[in-house]
Amino acid sequence: VLDIESQNVKAMYRRAQAYIGTFDLDLAELDVRTALEVDPGN
Repeated sequence: VLDIESQNVKAMYRRAQAYIGTFDLDLAELDVRTALEVDPGN
């Protein structure tokens, strides 16, 4: 999804959850921070 819609906050959140599940916390944090930049109210 993110390849097609790079600003898709829901997809960023779900990928961050997957990263957390695999203990890739730096990548999870990056996705969460990016999602907050795209949609700070979400």
